Amino acid sequence: MKEGIYPKCTRCNLGTLVPVSLGKGNEKGVIYRCTNTKCNTKFDEHGYSVFDPNTQAWERISEG
Repeated sequence: MKEGIYPKCTRCNLGTLVPVSLGKGNEKGVIYRCTNTKCNTKFDEHGYSVFDPNTQAWERISEG
């Protein structure tokens, strides 16, 4: 079976990375979010980030 047009999330291997923000104006790059709500990850040209509800901020994480 064909996977589809969006890549699988390499962090959780369950969700799919779908675009949620397409850079505007001078911004470059696309921001993707994992469809697996337990993964709670976004991905951009700099790597993965997870949302920390305690600090209410996105924290950059290493992929490995």
